Amino acid sequence: MLEAFGLWPGVVAIAADAEMYCVPCAKMLYGEEPIEAVVAGEPGYEQYTDHEGNPFTVVLRGSESLHTMHCGAVACRIPLCDEWCPCYLDPEQWNQYGRLPDGRKGEYDGVS
Repeated sequence: MLEAFGLWPGVVAIAADAEMYCVPCAKMLYGEEPIEAVVAGEPGYEQYTDHEGNPFTVVLRGSESLHTMHCGAVACRIPLCDEWCPCYLDPEQWNQYGRLPDGRKGEYDGVS
């Protein structure tokens, strides 16, 4: 399971522009101090941006934004959604219809 950081339910990804990165990769790409400040929501965290000036956004565990997503770092590519989420069974179907052919949705209902 992907490690979460910060307060419950936990930050599992940092969004920067059109990419999402797991927190360890975001720290390697942008520095530990700014990413830790963003995850913790410290005063002034809004000043930290990616290399193109886009502000960082945290993505919490269980967010619909995580469905079918993987870390944007080329060397990582770890799945960002919960490993047991049905969204990884058929990502194309999931992204197009928000469900699988058998009708399963992305609610966390223990489907493996």
